[in-house]
Amino acid sequence: MHKIFFSLAILKSILLLMTVVLLAACVSNNNTTAAKGKMIEGGALPSRLIIGSACQESLDTARQWIESQSLETAESVLVAAFNSQCDSGYEKSQLQRLMAYVMSAQKKYSAAIDAYQYVVDSQYLDLLTRSEAVYTLAQIRFLTDDYKKVIDGITKGMADEMLLNTEAELLLARSYYRLSRYDDGLAIMEKVVAQQEQRGAKVKESWLGLLWSLYYENQDYQQAMSVSGKLMAHYPKDLYRQKRSHICDVANMPQLCELK
Repeated sequence: MHKIFFSLAILKSILLLMTVVLLAACVSNNNTTAAKGKMIEGGALPSRLIIGSACQESLDTARQWIESQSLETAESVLVAAFNSQCDSGYEKSQLQRLMAYVMSAQKKYSAAIDAYQYVVDSQYLDLLTRSEAVYTLAQIRFLTDDYKKVIDGITKGMADEMLLNTEAELLLARSYYRLSRYDDGLAIMEKVVAQQEQRGAKVKESWLGLLWSLYYENQDYQQAMSVSGKLMAHYPKDLYRQKRSHICDVANMPQLCELK
């Protein structure tokens, strides 16, 4: 029951984050193309990073269809361009960035995963772009319940020194939780929460909720009770009061009840 409640809560946040990331990627792609156009004119970019006029026209057309929410048409334009107008590795990499957005927005997750993986593996794109793709790819895989691939993708990204932030660590911890690898999840969440507390910042409710769930499932009821106290202090709700009572009932540890 706890896992079901927790999954519904994080599903909403992941869907929202994905929407923001996808929209940002689309805008970023436009800005990057304009900036590189100026650099090309000044001879500041090598030829392998140049988009030919035919490919650029197709990409611009696809963006126009995306802006008008005609995603299927945008998809058709991109497929045709991949097979004809966009030939170089750099052109195909830029096309796949758009394709990833189009497929994700249509909830064609299998195709979106392929497109994002193409971006991650591209030798023609900058580190930031590839790092963003690692995280978005992990989000999609989480939504499709492929938690092992989430873990594999993020841990490889970390090993490759991608620019991954706390949100990626949280997604990794959530995936460990879904696979009942509670110790691995706790190693992440204890560090993340401790760092936040050391900065004197308020720990997010969802972070404490995940930490509580990991302790509870790991049967570390004393730590779970401690976290529920923090939840009650910062986010007083009947739900967290009930969690404390529930721990008291199942833990068979009378000393915990004194903390209620």
